[in-house]
Amino acid sequence: MHRPLLLRFYYLMMQALMLVLPLYLNKRAKAGKEDSARLDERHGRYQTNPFDKKTIWLHGVSVGEVSAALALAKALLSHI
Repeated sequence: MHRPLLLRFYYLMMQALMLVLPLYLNKRAKAGKEDSARLDERHGRYQTNPFDKKTIWLHGVSVGEVSAALALAKALLSHI
């Protein structure tokens, strides 16, 4: 299958990023800007299985989204 040039460029950039990202995160951890014990979580690897119990994942990028997710989480917890 022949992929469009832009898609091949995207794949190439993602591969390059995956090579550089651990170095960048380690540098941030040494500067105290990241929790070095939790760096694996940035790649979706967890020490414990988050699915051992009922889990709801909430995601927010902007301050408004995070505030809305926090309000939703509090509302959900009040019903448990």
